[in-house]
Amino acid sequence: LTKLDTMTESLNIEYHVKRLVFIALNTSNTKVEASEKLKISERTLHSYIQAYDLVKQGNKWGFKN
Repeated sequence: LTKLDTMTESLNIEYHVKRLVFIALNTSNTKVEASEKLKISERTLHSYIQAYDLVKQGNKWGFKN
């Protein structure tokens, strides 16, 4: 990879938001706690859950197939 390729990869904001939402949901007991960790509203968290097709599978969150 060139320096430009690495820079482009790190600027993929959607990838990072998706990853942070996933981690926050899986390390929190509730959606309220996850939204507080992310410093976003519960409504915004709900929008991200829908946008990224996240579903609760038992005690953990995962992606729809």
